[in-house]
Amino acid sequence: MRFFALILLALPLIAQPRTPIGLIHGSLIECHSSGGAGELTVRTADDQTFRFAFDDKTYFEREQEHSAPARLEKGDWLEIVADQSPASALSYARIVHVIERQAPARLRPVARADPLFPRGDLTFAGVVKLLKRGTPGAAYP
Repeated sequence: MRFFALILLALPLIAQPRTPIGLIHGSLIECHSSGGAGELTVRTADDQTFRFAFDDKTYFEREQEHSAPARLEKGDWLEIVADQSPASALSYARIVHVIERQAPARLRPVARADPLFPRGDLTFAGVVKLLKRGTPGAAYP
């Protein structure tokens, strides 16, 4: 009987979701803010969804400048420094940095070769010392 009581007491601890702390990267799903406080939801690359609480002490940065939570847009790639909050069950976002995703570099189109004047990528330079004239296979003096 005592064993079952321990299991019943341990169930709420097992059911609690682990809130991440440290550095989290993810795409913004939604952000609700009122005044200086609010919540934001992020989906990580491994398809986990986390919610974070923030307040007016949270530092938001976009393009290396201080920003406001209202400038966050759905789909922004975020880097969040999170910590545990004793006042809330959610993790607390201390720093939220919007990372600008670079467009993939495109290869320059290859210049088409002119069929009348083919060009290569090698150049030779030198001085002609001997010019032999005659028919092929003939002996040269």
